[in-house]
Amino acid sequence: MALTCKGKINLRENKVYDKCSNTCDFTYSYRTSPSSCKIKSMGSGNGGKSQYLDLKCFDGNNDINYSSLGNIEINEARLYSPSLNKWNGKRLEAELILQHIGNGKQVYVCIPVRIGGKDGVSVDWFKKLQLKTLPTRKGAISNPTSPNFRLDDVIPIGGYYVMKKNGLSFKNCNPGNNIMILFSSENPAYIGRNELDLLQQRVNTSSSGHHTVGTGEIIYNESGTAGSSASGRGGGSGGEVMESECYQITDEDGNPITDEEGKPWGGESTEWVKNLWKNTDMNMWVWKAINFVHKYWFIFVWMPVLILLYIVYRFKIPIRIARFMQGLFNKKNKKSSDTSSSDAKSKDTGNGANIDLLEVVT
Repeated sequence: MALTCKGKINLRENKVYDKCSNTCDFTYSYRTSPSSCKIKSMGSGNGGKSQYLDLKCFDGNNDINYSSLGNIEINEARLYSPSLNKWNGKRLEAELILQHIGNGKQVYVCIPVRIGGKDGVSVDWFKKLQLKTLPTRKGAISNPTSPNFRLDDVIPIGGYYVMKKNGLSFKNCNPGNNIMILFSSENPAYIGRNELDLLQQRVNTSSSGHHTVGTGEIIYNESGTAGSSASGRGGGSGGEVMESECYQITDEDGNPITDEEGKPWGGESTEWVKNLWKNTDMNMWVWKAINFVHKYWFIFVWMPVLILLYIVYRFKIPIRIARFMQGLFNKKNKKSSDTSSSDAKSKDTGNGANIDLLEVVT
């Protein structure tokens, strides 16, 4: 029986997954020529609406890379509502899925979309789709004219989950040739209320039969797109356990090199490799500390100020200072008064002596 992809999944984010970095790095820089976007309603969804929107908005010189595959190219971008996949047993308001191809494989980047505020780069990105200009009938086409239409703006910055040997059957799906990348539902792209309403007037995605993934099917890249070239930094160190893609070491005749016990070259096991990398996570914690300070700088500014104000109030420091100054002032006045009294007394004593002397002389 031929193997097939599991397709749509239910991702359980409360589970603990092995971490990776070097073999599951996704870096990107999407570019689109101005006024070149084309949107088309596709498929048959629920309630007589379309299944998804096909977005042809990525015709520029894109620079996209998945570490174990090298350079890949974006092939399709689809916008579903509600989401095609599930997060923690629930479908979200929408989902943007980017399909890439390269080296005979397909990489699906699944971006959860949730309703958010009126501002933000992803909110603006959905506004640029100008969905109001797209007729509500199936098969309708529109050509948004918004400048600076960049897919970079809608990709979350942060960690993501990776499921190898699974795809979404945009075309034929051979498990060995497919990879899925899913961002967390807690770190989605955001869409405004008005744009979500316009999307739901045109699309009602039908989705069922989700495969609930097990812990052995998913790996997690903790730094994720925070290390992407799109954010101006190199790839991050990822997590505590680094997944490795290993190849058999052979001699010049193609025969495997083994030791006396028949183990691969060197005799080291995969556990040795994992333990080695467990001791190299210092850079990860340094990066986390810097990122925390950069993100929550106001805590380090206002907390000392608040503590100082509390100490001033609690110990009534202004009153204590005022009393201290008043005490100094009172002591100075008293000393001055005592000096004046002493001088006056001395003067009186002298006069008395003179009188007595005159009396004696007389």
